[in-house]
Parts: sequence; structure tokens; C-alpha cells
Amino acid sequence: MPLFSIGFKFGRSLQTAMTRLSTIEDLADAAAAGTEVRRYLEDRGIKTVPTLALLADTQDDLERVLINPLIDGWSHSTPAIKIHEREAPIVRAILQHMWALACKEWTQQMSPPSSSTPSAPGTVSPTDPKASTADKVPTTLPSGEWNRLVQAYNSILLNGRTRQFPVSELLGAESVLARALHEHRVSKQYSPILLGEILSRRSFTSSGEINPLSRSPKKQSVLTLQDGDLVQQPESPWEPRSLFALIDGLNSIRWAYVLIQLGDELDIHEFFDWLQQRFRSRPTKLEQLASYFLSISWRLCMSMRSGTSFAEGARDIMKDWDKFAEHMAKEDTKKASPMRPKTTFEPKGNTKHSKGYKSNHWRPGPYSGVPQRGKGYNSYRSSWATRQSGQHDHGGNWQQDTWKDPFPNK
Repeated sequence: MPLFSIGFKFGRSLQTAMTRLSTIEDLADAAAAGTEVRRYLEDRGIKTVPTLALLADTQDDLERVLINPLIDGWSHSTPAIKIHEREAPIVRAILQHMWALACKEWTQQMSPPSSSTPSAPGTVSPTDPKASTADKVPTTLPSGEWNRLVQAYNSILLNGRTRQFPVSELLGAESVLARALHEHRVSKQYSPILLGEILSRRSFTSSGEINPLSRSPKKQSVLTLQDGDLVQQPESPWEPRSLFALIDGLNSIRWAYVLIQLGDELDIHEFFDWLQQRFRSRPTKLEQLASYFLSISWRLCMSMRSGTSFAEGARDIMKDWDKFAEHMAKEDTKKASPMRPKTTFEPKGNTKHSKGYKSNHWRPGPYSGVPQRGKGYNSYRSSWATRQSGQHDHGGNWQQDTWKDPFPNK
């Protein structure tokens, strides 16, 4: 058979395999993987093409996460999988080939369909839909993207059992996920997710109740008065106002990064666990903590824009204790509410009709001392007798005639 026909048939078969790749078996057939490689992928829980494609962002990550554990000897299966030293380069090339095919198919699935009438090469039409939507940040996830991301997370087994993604942490905040996913896959222009951005949009709170913030109408802009004119300005985003709300905001951003595979999952959890410890160590510095998180979020985004991985950027932030101390030393910028004027009031129990009330006028009680005879004696006697007519004895019975006259010497 001519060599040209062999190459043509192999190219046709490879092209057909790439257009119909939907399972790991198709990838293994296209890369000519052996039984040991297939059993290794099955034991690791890699059963779908998106899982393999999203397992690593770079070749170094692929070596560390997938290839090296197999080359060193995978002893978690029965029997253990051991690769001979002479076969190690071949196994490495097969896994790299499968990963490349998975990434290519995943990119093709995520890319929008091409136009049926392409424009002339070298020219860009101003009405070209691809040119007009390439730089536009989406507000919704592509069709089926949510299920694919959740299934990619749930496909990884833990001790032989499938794990479940906490969908209630992000359900309802798809617009934030769409922006972050677009920045990670398309534009690479990373921007921070604010602490209250997901909390104000998701459908449920951390306690599982309906989120009242998600039901309130979202205003895109507000009118403000500047120099006598009404000016339309964007509405300020909602901000958490308690330590629990700040920690809930951290957890929501944590799971958003895990879902869109912004970095290795272990690195993401390590970074946000460290942030929670910092937040709990300063429970009264709410404004400073929010300012610190915004600062390090921009620092992480700028480092990732320059090509640095999430793990490296987060590691640099965790080592920089001076930045954390600098933010914690700042004073609150929000003006405190004016103090209310102090009101004078009688202490509890010092009222006119209660015990402890003091008056400027002397009033003798029923058992107080009796003044001596002299000036004012007769008037005091008559007034005292009148007051005592309504008193009662110690037995609780009301009496008017049982009181003895305290003035025996008339």
C-alpha cells in the first residue's frame, strides 16, 4: 500500500476520532494507550473528557498531578500499577497526548459556532458578530455549562465515593460565575470578586433559607445631585457588615474559584483557610479586613494576568505579613453617627410612687417621731390624724379606728 494512502487514512481516522471524542475510551484509542494506563485513569476516577481537560492548566501541573504518581508506582489499586523505567517516556507521551486531545475538544465545545459567511482574510467588519462579542463580558453561563462544571467536580472519587458540590453556595449568582469564567478562559483579564457580590445574588443563605437580598430589585444606577444637576451614577455594591457575613463572602468566592478551576483545588482551599484565620483574628476590624481582601485580590489578579499561577500568587500573599499589619493599623474611614444628647432620668426605683423617691419637703411617716408641744403642734396633730384614717394594720385589713392616739396628753 502506498505511503501516501496510509498517511491519508491515518489522518482521516484521527480527524474522525477528534470530532467524536466523548469518552475516555475514545481518547485512549486515539493515543494508543495500554491496559495499565486505562486502569490507572479508571482508578483515579477520570471518566470524562472535561475532567481530564480541566485537571491541569499547564504541562507542569499535569506532570505533578497525573503523570508522576503513575511513573513512581501507583499502589492504591489492587494489584499495584508499576511502570518499567524503559516504558516511562512512552507512558508520559501517551498521557500528554490524551490530555492535549481532551483540551482541544473542550476548547471546541466552549467556543461559539463559526459564522457561515466568513469575511475576507485580514479584514474585520464592524458588524461582525465575532468581533462585537469577543470582548464583551457575558452575564449568563453558556447552555449546559453549569451542569458540566458541577459534573466535573463530582466525577472525582473520594475513597470510591462520589463527592457533591455545594450548589447552594453559588446558585443564583451565575452572572458572577460567567464573568469569572470568561476572564479565566478567554480574556485573561482577571478582576476580583467582591465579598458581597455573590452573597447579594445567590438564592440561599448559609443557613439554607431564602436569601432576602436576591429578591430585592437590582438597581443599575442611582441619581445624585452634583452642582445643582442630577447625575446618573452606578449604584454602590452591597457590602457585608458583620464578621459572619465576611466569612460567608470568603466561602462563596472559594467555591466559585473551585468550580471554574481557577487553580488547583488544594491551593484554593489552603489560601481561603488562611484568610479565614486572619479574619477571625481581628473580629472588630471589619472595614480594615474588607480593604485588605480587596487589595490582595487585585494583587492576585494582576499576578495571574502576567502569567503567574494561582498557587504562586497566593503563596506570595500569605508570606507578606507586613501588608496585613499595615491594613489592620488603619483607622476607620466611615464617620461615626453623632452621639445622642444625654437625657436626665431617675434611676430605677427612684420614682414618685416607688421606693427610694426623695422629696425636698419633709413628710413624717406613720411611725416617725412626733414633734414636741409648741408652735404648730395642734395643726400637726389634726393633719396626722387625717392621714392615718386611711392606713391599715400589719394584718392587711383596712381599718380606720384601731389607731391609738399618739397624743395622750391633751
